[in-house]
Amino acid sequence: MKFLSARGAGRGDLVITRGHIAFLILRYAFDRAGLNPEFMPYPAAVGSHPGWYDADLFLRDPARLEADAGRIAHQVAEALAQGRRVWLVDDGDTRVDGPLIASLARVAILDEANSAPELRVFSLRAR
Repeated sequence: MKFLSARGAGRGDLVITRGHIAFLILRYAFDRAGLNPEFMPYPAAVGSHPGWYDADLFLRDPARLEADAGRIAHQVAEALAQGRRVWLVDDGDTRVDGPLIASLARVAILDEANSAPELRVFSLRAR
């Protein structure tokens, strides 16, 4: 949260979260601070059940993972075209994240200057 806040993250930004902890903690912290960026958790089911994550269950439905990844990539492309900032916060399971990474790679690239890999926070920019 501190890294994103220091970069002025907040209203208007799009925050993609991989895994379960990032969505839960960041959503709560940003809401409390009144910054309210748009969140898109991956897999999407994490958004309906914050704090819950079952990689084995997600892997049973690869079509759902592909659909979630495609929807997020579309939103990322639109957000970047509108000049919005896009962040990827990663605490995911690499077994589950393949479709998301592949979909994002088609529409965005890593903005290394504004990322903090040691914190697993990445800024994305248009391809």
